[in-house]
Amino acid sequence: MRAVDLAYQAVNSALDAASSAGDELLSAVTVKRMSWLLLRQGRLTDAERLAVTTADRIEPRFSRATPDELAAWGWLMVAAAAATARDNRPDDAVAQLDAAAAAAARLGTRPVSPDQLTIVGGMRSSMVDMMRAEAAAVAGEPRRVLDLAANVSRGGAEKTTWRRHRLDVARAHAELRDWSEATAALSELAADAPVWLRHQRYARDTVRMITTSRRRAMGQELAKLAALMDGQAA
Repeated sequence: MRAVDLAYQAVNSALDAASSAGDELLSAVTVKRMSWLLLRQGRLTDAERLAVTTADRIEPRFSRATPDELAAWGWLMVAAAAATARDNRPDDAVAQLDAAAAAAARLGTRPVSPDQLTIVGGMRSSMVDMMRAEAAAVAGEPRRVLDLAANVSRGGAEKTTWRRHRLDVARAHAELRDWSEATAALSELAADAPVWLRHQRYARDTVRMITTSRRRAMGQELAKLAALMDGQAA
């Protein structure tokens, strides 16, 4: 919602609560949220440093680690990779995602504890694969995005993670001037989560790319998307 001040307040309050409770795992994963917030502000170095420093502090011994510990550490490595990919350091992003993939592989299908489910749930190999596609999108490699996406399964990924991945797929199709596939991917999201989609600048930019670049008249499906992005959809 672009309410950055409120977001900071919420995350800082969560960090204070986790610290008061003496819950190091909860603190670590809340740091992941803070890293994401820094990323959204373009503070890439700060976002990576925070994620990596925290990951180093809680790095589990894989042979003994609990599912919660593996998931929390893996999420921090994903957060670091999101920052390094945007900082034009693809090799570092790949290394960090490889580390996250190792944690996800070790975790396998073991469930995290119920009291941590909403915090560390969703750390699976499929989610790391989606992040690899995102890194390729950030690097401006649409064909690689689609190649990676072809092998991605939704698995147990959180809804928002899956939706963000489908936006990368839509954008890749648009950059390759495959307007029909791009429109189809966006329409799928519009049917599933119209309010969420309308608030995504990435989606609005992609719809604008399609509407201004295609040569044919706008079809009904694309017209509905354009109206949704303009806040005119019913």
